[in-house]
Amino acid sequence: MPLRAASAFSILASARSAFITHLTGDAMWNRFFFICQTCGIPLASPRMSIVQDLKRNHFFAGSSNSCHRFYVPRDLSIAQVVFGANCGPAALAACLSRDIKDIMRLLPHFEDENRRYTNLTAMKAALSAASVSFEVKRIVFPSTGLALIQWTGPWTDKHFFSRWSLCHTHWVAVDGDMIYDIFNGIWQTKEDWARCVVPIYLKDLPQAAGWQIKYGLEVSRCSSELQDSFLNTLFLRPSCILR
Repeated sequence: MPLRAASAFSILASARSAFITHLTGDAMWNRFFFICQTCGIPLASPRMSIVQDLKRNHFFAGSSNSCHRFYVPRDLSIAQVVFGANCGPAALAACLSRDIKDIMRLLPHFEDENRRYTNLTAMKAALSAASVSFEVKRIVFPSTGLALIQWTGPWTDKHFFSRWSLCHTHWVAVDGDMIYDIFNGIWQTKEDWARCVVPIYLKDLPQAAGWQIKYGLEVSRCSSELQDSFLNTLFLRPSCILR
């Protein structure tokens, strides 16, 4: 990577707490683009694949306070660069009808670049911190909520819930017959997801044999009061949460 680009990503890593703690909406994205331009990172480069987001949304406003179905986080490409966001944060944001920048405080372990994964314990903690009621179920999709998908293979042959099988899992958001997956960043039917997306994951995972639902987190449909509580949880916390 060119020196200027490496320096820029170092700056972004150190500045991400400021993006979330002190800046929202246009101010946050203006600061982000200013750093990119100052350090000479082209916005259409492979590491900064946000040009399509810019074409659609330009400078984003803050997330809507409405709780509506099939929400698609608008900042996926940027959040992958700034926070290292992956399937866990993306699925959580889609489930809670928020952009990813709004929910990263619920996953503070992502500050450690060696811990950018979301196990069941971390996801339960995130939902609890957001004051969201949920119920954990085994081997079944929730009607609304989150599902932890297990890619099956030799690691699940002896014991499906073994600890060593967890490195081959994947989070998606679920609403009825629809699934949101970070892979293509859209909501699609479970049938389409299983036919079009799953084979791509399995192809890239040696010895993978298939998939099964490991855990389903049934999330209660949010009310306006819960959304207000959720916003307070996110934006009124002390800034020390992200350092």
